[in-house]
Amino acid sequence: MIAIAVNDTLVYVDFDKYFDAVGVLIISFYLINIFLLRSYISMTDIKLKKLASFPIVISFVLISYLIFSVSQLVLPVLMDSIITFFTILFVILLFVGVCFFIYITDRYKGNFKLFISASCCLFVNALLLINHFYYYAREFTILANITEIAGLYFFLQFLIEARLLNREDNFLKDV
Repeated sequence: MIAIAVNDTLVYVDFDKYFDAVGVLIISFYLINIFLLRSYISMTDIKLKKLASFPIVISFVLISYLIFSVSQLVLPVLMDSIITFFTILFVILLFVGVCFFIYITDRYKGNFKLFISASCCLFVNALLLINHFYYYAREFTILANITEIAGLYFFLQFLIEARLLNREDNFLKDV
């Protein structure tokens, strides 16, 4: 939370000037989040058939299009910080991938909260770049702040409330 508070302060003071410092803070924040989620990931949950399903493929295509479109808009401005930009992009995609993976495996109660958190992450970071480097609107800033708070709230709610689903009990209730 401290990293995000410092990050947001630097963003509002002068995003262009402090872009590399903001990048380090964002990378640190998402790496810490991935570390917090490590106990919810199991390699035995990887099923290729589930990962190659129609909704996953469509989601991948849409997220790829979002990344491509936003990158085309902001990369001309960020040519001096291109390594930082792509490192941030990689870590954010890693975080989103971990959240979506936990959601898809459907082993934990409240896993939809991670889905919401990951969606908020994508939305906030895309909107933040567009708002600061392409088209500034005060409404975008307010929307990004609300979405960031919502994403953090749902992420923490998942960490607090997540419990392993007992599939055998659910199966017996259905029979």
